[in-house]
Amino acid sequence: MAWVQQALSQDFLVRVYRQLIPVVNSLCEAILRVRQVFPYLTDQQILDALQKFIQTCQTESKGLIYEQRSSDPAVQAVISALTERSAGIRRELKSEIRHEYYSLSDILDSLHYMQADLETTGKETGDPVGFINFIAQQIQIHEEAPETPRLILP
Repeated sequence: MAWVQQALSQDFLVRVYRQLIPVVNSLCEAILRVRQVFPYLTDQQILDALQKFIQTCQTESKGLIYEQRSSDPAVQAVISALTERSAGIRRELKSEIRHEYYSLSDILDSLHYMQADLETTGKETGDPVGFINFIAQQIQIHEEAPETPRLILP
């Protein structure tokens, strides 16, 4: 695959590390939130979801909207989480100086990086949950603070 060669190139890795780590971390956090609902989520399910979401993004980059779906509820939950998170990311400023926003191309590059990382982790460790366990150790999920009541009772 062409993206594997691109993902392994030094220029691509420099771009990811300098510009896209916040995007990668945000997408990984979305996957970790799905794991809270599906505690037995495997790397293979995540890989399936990434591949389907990448196809969806590539279709969108050609001007068409067609969402790839899965019959596996856990995979579909990951796809939905990635869809929601990537929409939020694309509204975030990438550079305040140039007033740039994250683009679909930034999302795709981040997804390709994650896919290559996931495939490499699986081959090297043979652990069916090695990638998800690794990102769980590296990324702390930010819990939303519960809303405090505003009603004052005597």
